[in-house]
Amino acid sequence: MKMMMNFKRRFYGLLNQSLPGKKSVPQWRIQYTSFKKADWSENTKAKVPKKEWNIPKDRWHALGFNKFMNLEEAKARAKQLNAQAHIKRQEERSKNCKRAVENSDKIRLRFAGGICCGV
Repeated sequence: MKMMMNFKRRFYGLLNQSLPGKKSVPQWRIQYTSFKKADWSENTKAKVPKKEWNIPKDRWHALGFNKFMNLEEAKARAKQLNAQAHIKRQEERSKNCKRAVENSDKIRLRFAGGICCGV
């Protein structure tokens, strides 16, 4: 019997959070959410631990945000940045897989070459 498992899609990256009670501009903030094991606290008991932290306003300009953006514009910019980061992670994963295949081929050729040649 084949077991089917439900996998939750974990979002990590930039996230805009609305702050409706805030009176000054902007009425939102930027948070980064991470599910990486390196970011977890040591004594976490959560089933799916995550770490969230606010991005300081002095970093906003470098990321393409400004305080006069409305929430929708900020969400669109965060979506662009998350898509770029996702593509970058896919490329790194692809490179690592290609390297692993090349290394395993080299190892296989070393051993197979010795056996075939009678060494």
